Amino acid sequence: MKKKKADPSAILSRNPFPGLRPYGEGEARWFFGRSQETRELLDRLTYHRFVAVIGSSGCGKSSLVRASLVPALRAGYNSTTPDAWRIATLRPGNDPISSLAGALKEVLYPAKASSVG
Repeated sequence: MKKKKADPSAILSRNPFPGLRPYGEGEARWFFGRSQETRELLDRLTYHRFVAVIGSSGCGKSSLVRASLVPALRAGYNSTTPDAWRIATLRPGNDPISSLAGALKEVLYPAKASSVG
């Protein structure tokens, strides 16, 4: 009897680990182990409308925000409506101030941001 080879694409499609890239919002179910940090960020957002997450490269900042904090906010944390939160995400790149300004402009003024090229 001949053994069937496993289809690598089927295996990879079920792999819950994204490798070196950060977890995204759609992968929140696979992201775990940072609930204390998530609660702390949510608590801080109760009193401050802006919270910066900083840390060493590769420590999981993006995954914490994208796969844990953002889904909690979109679910309506500390709000009467899930759409109450304006969420801007960015990669700082070579010009972090411009990147931040662009991300905030997209969230605060979506019509103007899309019409400016």
